[in-house]
Amino acid sequence: MLRAALISQFQGARSMSELQTIRRVTVYADAHLEADLTQQFLKLGAKGYTVTACRGKGKHDSVEDLFAPTGRVRIEILVQPLVGDRIMEYMSGNQFKRLAVAACMESVQVAMDDHF
Repeated sequence: MLRAALISQFQGARSMSELQTIRRVTVYADAHLEADLTQQFLKLGAKGYTVTACRGKGKHDSVEDLFAPTGRVRIEILVQPLVGDRIMEYMSGNQFKRLAVAACMESVQVAMDDHF
């Protein structure tokens, strides 16, 4: 029974040629910026986002404690290319030049691009 279900699921899977290319924008920022950033991403056309606490070392300082009140967050947004460009343009603005903020964008493939 399980084998039949797995075979059926596999047969219904999309081939690589059916995958759609979209963008994943990842933003690393101070946790206190999370609400403002995610609100702006939605205004720029994102349909959703994922936020996780993160730690690391960069130009500004080292963050080791995930539960520290001045922690950092990693915000990931899956979007259509035009929305990704808008978000990256926003993140390149002068308002972020002196803040501990970094953003990057990459192409990813998804099976259901209408979700993004």
